[in-house]
Amino acid sequence: MFFRVPKTSLAPQNQNQLRRDENVNQIEISSHSSQRQEFDVNDLKANLAERTPILNYHSNLRDEIRRAYIIKGENINQGGGNSIQAAFYKLDDKSKHEYRVRLNASIDVVRLLLDQGFAFRGHDESESSLNKSNFLEVLSWLAARCDAINPFVLEKSPKNNKMTSHDIQKDIVTTCKIETCKAIIEDINNDYFALLVDESRDVSRKEKMVICLRYADKMGFVMEAFIGLVHIKDTSALSLKKAIVDVLAHHSLILSNVRGQCYDGASNKQGELGGLKTLIRQESRSAHSVHCFAHHFN
Repeated sequence: MFFRVPKTSLAPQNQNQLRRDENVNQIEISSHSSQRQEFDVNDLKANLAERTPILNYHSNLRDEIRRAYIIKGENINQGGGNSIQAAFYKLDDKSKHEYRVRLNASIDVVRLLLDQGFAFRGHDESESSLNKSNFLEVLSWLAARCDAINPFVLEKSPKNNKMTSHDIQKDIVTTCKIETCKAIIEDINNDYFALLVDESRDVSRKEKMVICLRYADKMGFVMEAFIGLVHIKDTSALSLKKAIVDVLAHHSLILSNVRGQCYDGASNKQGELGGLKTLIRQESRSAHSVHCFAHHFN
């Protein structure tokens, strides 16, 4: 047999349940408000030894306490002289010193190889190789004879910070090139100069053009300096001129200061009507052309 419970019998129970929920909410609100009243910004200590651990505060107050420390300019995670941060910075200074030693050693080796015109890489650069490469062999020789370098290079350096990879070598060579060109341009000092240009095709069948400058330095000595190797799409006179102008503009040089041109006997360079020498003389009337003999400029 089924019967329906009167609605009046449920009302007191629902009302009692609502009263209990309200009492619980009031207790929670009062507890939260009491905890918030206990938190005072002025009570926050700057000294780590006097600070109340952040975990001792109520979870609802921790973000506000961190915010208060930030507003006061004091990081709650900041440590003293023996903290992890201080040890990290000390270690960082040590790492910087070791990094500079490795970098300077690699730069010295690169400068030596560039000055002598030696190749950098070898066929076998593994640790078991008896002749790795000129770069690694010279660096190893230098480390064996210099106590200031030996503890920080090659196998004694971190694997991810050896400063001996091919990319690092290229970066150092590029930097040396930039500094060398800068010294050449400063030596010219915006004065007159002559162009020495030649082009040929390499083994990859790409046309490349070499540009050198001939000038007199401050002491009056004649200097010849290489400043660029340019790949060109074609060997027409207009393309050669554009490549030369781009290289000169990159080094803040202008065609009006050109006082000489030195090329081989190709028609695209020595042509009287549309040759390279004619195009350059249209902008610099004093840029006289000189023909090379037996691959020598006289």
